[in-house]
Amino acid sequence: TTEPHTKRPFSVPCYRIFCFSAFYICNLIIYWTGWSVIWKMLITILIGTLIFLIAKGINKQLQDIHFARGFWLLPYLIGIGIISYFGNFSGTNTITFGIDFVVIAIFSLIIFWYALLAGKTNLAVTS
Repeated sequence: TTEPHTKRPFSVPCYRIFCFSAFYICNLIIYWTGWSVIWKMLITILIGTLIFLIAKGINKQLQDIHFARGFWLLPYLIGIGIISYFGNFSGTNTITFGIDFVVIAIFSLIIFWYALLAGKTNLAVTS
């Protein structure tokens, strides 16, 4: 959708529905790994991001990289962490089984929409 007038060899009907469904299923799979795995994943991503930012400050070739279109990852990671912490899979079980499917669906829809917007415009802060 970032270049709607580009000629393509084929088109997928209802591509946003397919993409959202895949995103939702992937979020469920991540959520089902449980808080005991997700908190480690979040720390690993944080360490990797810090290493990248240090490298970006040192290496002149990396200084042209902008973060605006990928900024949706920050609320995504925070959100999946919060949902997992309060969830049913090694979390506090505040979000009970069954309700968590709805919570993940709503969360996925919000992040999916934000990611689509971020891909079309410079919606977020650039570095």
